[in-house]
Parts: sequence; C-alpha cells; structure tokens
Amino acid sequence: MSIATTQHQIITSISDTDASGNNSLVSISVAFSLVLLALHVAGYFYPSGLLWGIHFLGFLPFPYLIVYVVATLVGLYYCTTSNMEKLLRPIMKVMEEKQWRFIVLTCALFTGIAIAFRIQVPLLGDSFTFTNNLENTIKGEHRLSFGNEPLAFAFLYAMASLLHASSHTEIMSAIFIGELLLGYCCIVTTSFSVLLLFPESYDVRRLLVFLYLCVSPSLQLLFGYAESYAVVLLALSVTLLVVLLYLRHRIPLWVVAPVFILLIFVHYLGVLLLPLLFYLAYIEYKENGLLPVGIGVLSGATVIAAIFAAVGFEFHRFVPDAERSHLLSFSDATDQYAAYSLLAPYHVLDLANLLLLMAPGALLLLSLSIRKSSELFATRVHVALFLCAIPFFLFLMAAKFDLGMAKDWDVTAPYFAMVALCAAFLFLQDGSMARVRSMGIVIVATALSSWPYFTINATEAASVMRVASLMDRRIMPQSGYYQTSYHLTMYRYYRKEADSMVTIWQRYVTQFPNDTRGYAKLAKSYWETGERSYPAIADAYERWLQLAPSDTATMNDYANFCLFAAAASFNAGRPSDASAQYRRAIDLNPKLLAAYNNLGLLYHNQGLYDSALVYYRKATVIDSMYARGYRNIGSVYMAMGQPNVSIPCFAKAIALDSSYVGAYEQMGQALEAVGKKKDAMSMYRQAAHLGSAAAQHVLTQNGYSW
Repeated sequence: MSIATTQHQIITSISDTDASGNNSLVSISVAFSLVLLALHVAGYFYPSGLLWGIHFLGFLPFPYLIVYVVATLVGLYYCTTSNMEKLLRPIMKVMEEKQWRFIVLTCALFTGIAIAFRIQVPLLGDSFTFTNNLENTIKGEHRLSFGNEPLAFAFLYAMASLLHASSHTEIMSAIFIGELLLGYCCIVTTSFSVLLLFPESYDVRRLLVFLYLCVSPSLQLLFGYAESYAVVLLALSVTLLVVLLYLRHRIPLWVVAPVFILLIFVHYLGVLLLPLLFYLAYIEYKENGLLPVGIGVLSGATVIAAIFAAVGFEFHRFVPDAERSHLLSFSDATDQYAAYSLLAPYHVLDLANLLLLMAPGALLLLSLSIRKSSELFATRVHVALFLCAIPFFLFLMAAKFDLGMAKDWDVTAPYFAMVALCAAFLFLQDGSMARVRSMGIVIVATALSSWPYFTINATEAASVMRVASLMDRRIMPQSGYYQTSYHLTMYRYYRKEADSMVTIWQRYVTQFPNDTRGYAKLAKSYWETGERSYPAIADAYERWLQLAPSDTATMNDYANFCLFAAAASFNAGRPSDASAQYRRAIDLNPKLLAAYNNLGLLYHNQGLYDSALVYYRKATVIDSMYARGYRNIGSVYMAMGQPNVSIPCFAKAIALDSSYVGAYEQMGQALEAVGKKKDAMSMYRQAAHLGSAAAQHVLTQNGYSW
C-alpha cells in the first residue's frame, strides 16, 4: 500500500465515522462565522472606538467590505463541501513527506505576506517610545532601557546595531528584518510542535492546527511591529515546543528550566507560565526523584547568573517601575492609568473587543470542546496546555493596561497564539470529519478577520484615523491618551506637519486641563510652527505655570524661550516688546545672564546708557567672572565719551578671558582716545593675533606689523 493511498484512506475513514451525526458542529461553526461577518459589517458602518475589535473595515474603502463579505461566503461554502479535503490532501502530503521543503515554502509565503502587510506607521502599542529608546541608545545618549522586557529589547537593539541603523527609518527597517527572522523561527517551532501534539503520521489535524496558528491576528507582531512582542511570541513558541518534547520524553528537565528562565527575561509576564514549570517539576519528581529537579534548578540558576553577568551584575537595570499597581481596582478608577474599574461595563466591552480581535475562533473551539471535564485533563499534554491558558485568562480579567486595552493589545497577542493552539488541540481530539470541516471554517473566518486588521495597519492614512478613533476617555485612561497624542505627534513631526501637532495637543489640554505635560508638549509643538506662534507659546507656558507655579525647570525653560522671542521682536523692529520679554525672562530666572546682557544691549542701542549700565552691572553681580559684562560696561562709557573710565572695564574683561578679541579691540580704541597710541597698538596686535580683521587693518594703516 502506498503512502498516498494510506493518506487517502485515513481521510475517508474519518469521513465515514462522521456519517451518523454531529454535523451540528458544522452548523454551529457556520453560524459563528456569519455572526462574525455581521459584526465586521456593523463595524464598517459604525467605526467607533468602542468597537475597536471589529471596526477595521470602517477605515478602508467600500470595496474591501465587498471582498470581505464575498470571501467569507465563498470560504464557508468551500469548507462545507468535499472541496476542502481535496485542497488539504496535497498540502498535507508535502508537510508529511517533505517537511523541510514545506517549512521553506511556508517561510517564503510568510515573507511575501509580511512585505505586503508591513506596518507603515508605528502607531500601535508604544512603538514610538520603543524606537526612541533604541535611537537614543545608539546615539550614546543613555544606556539601553530594559523596561519589563530585557532580552527582547536587547535582541532588537542588537539587530539595529548589527545593521548600523541610527535614524528612525533605519531602525524601523532593522526591526522588520529582525521580525522576519523571528517569524521563520516561529514557523519551525510551530511545525514541530504540531507534530508532537498529533504523533500519528498523515494526520490532517497537524495541518489544520498549523494553518490556524498561521492566520492568527498575533501574526501582526511580525510585520514590522516596532515593539518587543515579536520576541515574546518566539519565546512562547520555543517554550511550548520544549514542554512538548519533555512530555514526549525527548529531553530532560534540566533543558526545560533554562528555557522558562529565558522566557521570563524576554518579558516578565512570562511568570504566568511558572505553574506549568512547577507541574513539570512535579512530574519529574514523581518519576525520577528529587535529583533531576535539583539539576533543573541549578541549570536555571546558571542562566540567571549568566544574564546578570552580561550586564556587570547591575541588578537595578532589571527592576521595572513599581510606582503603580498593574491590576484594576474593584470599584474605583481614580488614577491616570485606568479608564474604568474591574466591574465597570466598559471593562467588559474592552474584553469583548479584545477577544473578538484576537481569539474569536479559539473561544468557539474551547466552548465546543467542553463536554466532559474528565476529557479536558485526559493526558499530561492536556494539563500542560491548560496551565498555559488559565493563568493568562486570570491575568487578562484583572490587568490594568496603561495605554488602554485597544493600544496595549500587543501585551496579550503572543499569549493568544498559545490559547489558539490549546483550543485547536482540544477541539480536534476525536478527529471526526465534522470537526475537520468545522476547523476549516474557523480557519477561514480567522484569516478573513485578521485580513482587515493587517490591511489597515499597512495603510498609512487609515491607521492614523483608526488610532485617533481610540482616543475615547471611556476606554482609554489619561496615560494612554497622553501617549497616543505623543505617538500621533511624532508621526506628524516626521511628516513636518507642525499645525497638526498643535491641534493634537490643543485637544489634549482641553481634555486634561490640569496636566502640565500637555502644556509642555503644546508649547513645543507651537515652536515647530515658527515665530508666528510665539504669542501662543507664551500663553501655553503661562497656563503651564498656573498649574506648577514653583516648577523651576518650567520657569527656566520659559525664560529661555523669552530670549528667543525678544530677539525676534527686536529684529522685527519692536523694541518695547523685546524689552518686556527680556524682563519676563528675568522674572522667571533671576540668574539668567543672557537676559540682563541682552536687555542692557537693547537700552545701549537706544542710547539709554544709564539703563544699560544698570543691567550690565547686574550681570556682573550675578557672575563676577562674566567677561562680556565688563566689556559691555566699558562700551557704554566709551559711548558716553569717558574712555578713561572704560579702560579698567576692558582690562577686567581681558583678565577674565585672555582670548576675548572684542575686549582687546575696544581697549585699543580707549587707549587711542586718551593718547596712549603705543599701548593701543599693543592691544590691536593682540586682537590681530587672535584673528581680528579690523585690528589687522588698523595696524597696517599705522605702519605696524602683526
């Protein structure tokens, strides 16, 4: 009997076992797909931020809706007929007989899809903050910030360094290349995991589970997503593979423990899988005693020590911010990191949106699998998969997402891929044709639900509109509103759309009038629009100071702005405005030498010598080493016709700064004015040596060399 014949008989026998019934599974799956279709259509007509899990078509042109509806209906028809088996047979044959060719072809297909759906604007998650961390680290402005994801950050930083990326655009390209590599690794690990889950050869369930994972929305993390969660996705994939290898008696526990440690250091949320590690340790203890468990602990501790040694045992770099709780309050949502409490209706709505985006098919498969509780924990593999999923769902129910769940979807995305694997495995336990066809329906529905999400993130204008729609205070906390405003501002900044930057922060300060950060960003945005916005910048600073009247940093920042504004006013022929702005700078920062000096120059140029002297002298009182102040005092006395009085001032300036060309020049002029020509020429010669063309000209005219 040939292999092909065996394969055909397996599929035929499965179909025969289904003849007696249970076709209701197919009907339920079709109904599920039609409900999902209806929800996405509703999202097209009402693309509200409150429907963020299903509203993607609402930001895309109408033809996308038509394609989605038609493709769904065609896919459902195809999966409910024998055509599906005809399609699966040759693919399964390649997967079974030419596994590495299958993997290579899958990687090639993945590459094409990743390029086609590459994210155009890093507005998902906290991408701009992440890329800024890499960019500033590469420029040497600070060391790499680990956050909650030390090894994930380190990997993407290494990719950027390896490819010599320094600008924002180059870093985005480096991340994309790194995620392609991660995607290839995920394909390999996933293909081996499904072989271990279904050890019987030519089992169509292997292919179905593999295809299901390959159309998961979590795949978005691999399309140039400027965050660390693609690394988490691979780490989870490797961890699950290692667990299955252990449960199939292919590797010892001491290999498993270091993988779990690495998972946790990739992202600290990996601690959710510690119950699984303890379960494996319990199995090892029951079968082989305490010694192998101890060796596993030692191997894990060795990995921890190696990671700490790699950063010189600077343990503080691995400690995340602990200023706030990461769990929702039961009844209160008073801090800026929560839009609602645990029991609030909008929390339920957010969870529904997240599940509709990330795991609609998985929820259906799980619900159809729960018939007898004894079957759910039938084997160690069943228990292991549940220990992956249950802690994650418990976390999901209570977690506080600082950016809002719609923006922080990426935190959960890698774990939903794990849930999808668990759900598919449980559902396909008996392998009946009804379940095979139902699984095909779920795969089609999942793929077509992922498609508009991938498309909108690969479309610049549509993704910007969608992100703006998420700025709803009912589902987005203040911290998320601020970060989203920042992300949109960065997008506008790179496009040199300064007026749009201003609009973003005007909206923010309207929403949160007591947040000083908003006025700071508003002032900086106005700055990008040029001098025409100087009055608006001053107004933003004034409103900022009303909220933080004793904020020295803000005062100094505002004072420095006043210097620029005063210079612009003076150049525009408005000396009175310039004077007022210099005075305001002095009020804000009484030690700002430049303000005193420039105000003195303003009065000096107007011939108000007494006033000029007042401010020049104040500058030298603040800083007795301020050479420019003494030179300017001397200049006033020269203008007043008192060269004898000016000479000590110039001498003081020269004593404080022996390279001060202007002081030498004016000292020469003062000495000439009192009849000390020889001494004057000596001063000119010093200025000439320092490069003064004017002094060189004077010396030449008087017959002196220099």
